[in-house]
Amino acid sequence: MVIPVRHGSGISVKAAESIYHGMPILSTSFGLRGLPAIEHPQIVRRDTAKKWVSFLSSTESRKLCQERLPLSVSRHFELEANVPRCAHFLSRLLQMKLPDSVA
Repeated sequence: MVIPVRHGSGISVKAAESIYHGMPILSTSFGLRGLPAIEHPQIVRRDTAKKWVSFLSSTESRKLCQERLPLSVSRHFELEANVPRCAHFLSRLLQMKLPDSVA
């Protein structure tokens, strides 16, 4: 998956879905914003056009695309791995007192 994102907001859903599905990624650092800092040779960060061209022209890029990401990397994005964090977030949200103007 190629993610040349340089601007925007929020997390990169494209990157998260790609990792979940085991796809090797070439991205800018910004394209991986908001995601766990996963270090793996198949998740490549390049932030200049010159570095992108150099990587895409290399034999390394072709080798990295021949295999899926290991399940240990993809598991960061499985539902089961995120249930405790989501439950904690929702429980804190539900315990918040709403302002009188909203209630």
